[in-house]
Amino acid sequence: MSRKRVDLTGRRFGKLTAIEYVGSSEIGSLWSCRCDCGEAANKRAHHLLNGTSTSCGCDFKKTGPKPGLRSYGFESEYNIWALMKQRCYNQKRKEYKDYGGRGIVVCDRWRSNFEAFLGDMGARPSSRHTLERLENDGNYEPANCKWATWKEQASNRRNSKRIPEPEYYI
Repeated sequence: MSRKRVDLTGRRFGKLTAIEYVGSSEIGSLWSCRCDCGEAANKRAHHLLNGTSTSCGCDFKKTGPKPGLRSYGFESEYNIWALMKQRCYNQKRKEYKDYGGRGIVVCDRWRSNFEAFLGDMGARPSSRHTLERLENDGNYEPANCKWATWKEQASNRRNSKRIPEPEYYI
């Protein structure tokens, strides 16, 4: 069953006005939007329609997060938080077997509270950084997570071979 794409052209969503349809992917349709501040931003139709995206992020840059909102201009951090939960709890995701299927869960503090996650982790240092669990078999929780580059994470995989430190004799 295919769904008909809704035309959002010209519709307002908070400070955003949908300008044109950009395309679609497995995560939904993408729309080019113009914010009242003048910035352009590409937003998922689903996020526009459900109120998750209401600005380019300029609101948070000026005032900080507002209670009750799900997206604060920290779009990448929010997406990482949402995908972390998907890996652990959505059995339809291909990654589930490597996370939730192995018993890995998200701590209660983070599971339903993006603000707590962002407060504990802080802003993502750069677009090259992703969320890493220090202990690969451990849960997603403040003491076990950090922002790391893919290069840093490469040595923290289940299939990584650990080479013991050489023993030197004097």
